[in-house]
Amino acid sequence: MELVRMINEKDNNLNINTIQGTIYNIHEKFPEKVYKPARGLFRLVKYKEIEEESDESEGNDRISSQSDTKRSYIKKEEKLYGPFVTWIQNELEEVTKAISLGGNKFGPKWLTPDVIGIRRAKESDVIKFQTEIISAEIKYDSSQVITGLGQAVSYKLFSHKVYLVVPRETRAEDLSILDSLCQINGIGLVLFYESSGGSGVGFEIKSRPIKNDPDPFYMNEYIKKVETELFG
Repeated sequence: MELVRMINEKDNNLNINTIQGTIYNIHEKFPEKVYKPARGLFRLVKYKEIEEESDESEGNDRISSQSDTKRSYIKKEEKLYGPFVTWIQNELEEVTKAISLGGNKFGPKWLTPDVIGIRRAKESDVIKFQTEIISAEIKYDSSQVITGLGQAVSYKLFSHKVYLVVPRETRAEDLSILDSLCQINGIGLVLFYESSGGSGVGFEIKSRPIKNDPDPFYMNEYIKKVETELFG
């Protein structure tokens, strides 16, 4: 309608209906000059290239920004591995030994836990129990907690118990849903929090994991890759 108005202002002898009937498919009559990016909108083709270049540049900037953010989260996440190893081994006493892993040590990244540990019977124990494998997935970014849950569930393939560690600042609604999903899937949920000034980190357990019977084949296949670190 804006184009119709502009044409009518140039020549008010032209009938409005005539103008509308003439220009409604102008992009089809002159495709080399005009294109239609959206309903009710005509634009000169010369601006299309500028628009596409701008979109591409913005897209590259956005990808770069997302990559920078992701790298930042990964670095912060990796700083949690050591404190969590200490906590699960010394405070929670869930493992007799644990190590940080991360990356793609077991092949696919979604099958490689951030922390893995073992719980073995002591020589002084009267009743010896089976050695257990305990894995943990840590997510620093609260928007990635559901992705973390999916990864944690996959670790049950070779682990007797699995923990998912997420920020305590995660939205209460999301945390409630996550807690229910963890319980349904037998995943232990742990919340981490950073002290003021970022000088330290703490952990608190929200729900404990349910012991799982892993697949013996995959358990031996993957644990073999960290045998020296865990059993040596």
